[in-house]
Amino acid sequence: MGEEDFVPENDLEAALVRAAEHPASRLSFYRQLLDAELYFLTAEPDGDPTPGPTEASPTPEIVVWEGPKGPSIPCFSSRGRAEEAAATSGASGGLLVLHGQQAFETLALRETEAFLNPGLGYGKRFSRREIGRLADGSILADASLTPAPELVAPPQPVTAPMPEPYAAPPPQASGLSDSSPTPAVGVPLKDVRAAIAAASSSSNLRAVSAPTTGPIPAPRTGPVPAPKSGPVPAPTTGPVPAAAAGEPTTAPAPAKKKPWWKLW
Repeated sequence: MGEEDFVPENDLEAALVRAAEHPASRLSFYRQLLDAELYFLTAEPDGDPTPGPTEASPTPEIVVWEGPKGPSIPCFSSRGRAEEAAATSGASGGLLVLHGQQAFETLALRETEAFLNPGLGYGKRFSRREIGRLADGSILADASLTPAPELVAPPQPVTAPMPEPYAAPPPQASGLSDSSPTPAVGVPLKDVRAAIAAASSSSNLRAVSAPTTGPIPAPRTGPVPAPKSGPVPAPTTGPVPAAAAGEPTTAPAPAKKKPWWKLW
């Protein structure tokens, strides 16, 4: 079964899909896992799922599967998923149903990893350390599984556009009288004309002396010193070390890190 064929049938499976696709949802998945019912395959004859262990009936023998990464105890998120996996693998036996917290307390007593929904579109492999943290509940206090608070950008100040500078209208040549003030300085036009006439009279003009002239000195001349010459040192040469046989000429690409959240 591929991911596109996996349709969640209960709250635990919906939480498993969210946790596989969004790391921030993994803490919620662990809470749902410890509060859900998990189904295990047993070597007992087929029939109704066996309840948890009691003083009168100890825990039946739980089936262990051998996978590509070593042995693991399969567990399933529903009875239908367990029966589907048993039919696909050809396993015969019964089913054991345990509450999530009790299931991981039982798994913590064994030396084998566990696998939720092996062979299905979405699954989760649990290491020995992870099983122990689920058994004592310490994994729910892991700060790395708590989503960071969403950061909201502060509002930007709103600035109003600057008004364009006021330009004074140019003075009009027509329609001015001698008594009209000029637009620039507010002086009557006749006074401006009188000031111009007085400034241009001969009595107020001064002669400007002519600049002193003379021969321009010739620039000094002499022999131009020749640049120093000498042999140009030849660049240092040497054999280029050849790459050893079988070694790549470029740095190898770094190996892609496997995701922490493992799918089947």
